[in-house]
Amino acid sequence: MYDSSLSDYRQTLNQCLKQASDTELRIRILSLGDQAEFWSHPKNNDTSKFSTGRLETKDTIISFRVKRNDPDNLPRVQQAMLNFFLLLDVNATDSLLKECMSEKSIQAGNTYVEHIDLRKNCVIADNAPEHKLSGYTESDTLILDILNTVGVKAYVYASVFTILKPFKSRLIWLAVLTLAEVGCLFWLLRSLFRQEREKKERVRFMLTAMDEINGMASNAEKEMNHLSKILKRE
Repeated sequence: MYDSSLSDYRQTLNQCLKQASDTELRIRILSLGDQAEFWSHPKNNDTSKFSTGRLETKDTIISFRVKRNDPDNLPRVQQAMLNFFLLLDVNATDSLLKECMSEKSIQAGNTYVEHIDLRKNCVIADNAPEHKLSGYTESDTLILDILNTVGVKAYVYASVFTILKPFKSRLIWLAVLTLAEVGCLFWLLRSLFRQEREKKERVRFMLTAMDEINGMASNAEKEMNHLSKILKRE
């Protein structure tokens, strides 16, 4: 059950990290105003499944190809664009992560976020505490940009009881069912022992009755023999 609970907890953590990073992205875009724009132009090599786009800043132009109708295309393009001059705010992302988990009634202790350079496999920035505790639950690495160069990862300190909390009612029912099963087993064993005891008592009664009958038959036989002798004398 713990493995299942941990898997559900991590899935919720991944969802909250995605929501937090999307919200943080919108905040950065609003803070920039009109300093950067994105255009998507049809190309001859576009297909029904893929389309070509262009990332353009004041001094950089990058072309890319993405799947059509993917709702994450625009946010990932915007992340790539902002990566040139305004990096992800790990503190804001962490705060938004906590808000999301609170809205989902998921308890979270200490949390921190890492902004990761996927090409160099190193941490660009984080808000990790100086003295980290062991036992953090980590999210999957969320790829942020369309170029697959940066990602974000969240860490949440969660005890075993915190992870199992959504299953509290299920655990209570499991305990109740276990007690009921133990009670039924006790009642069954008690019934079996009682039946065995009654069986032994019946056997003992039958043996006693047979002894009494045999004794009475033996006495009757002696009386008949004695009476027969008396009749012969006469």
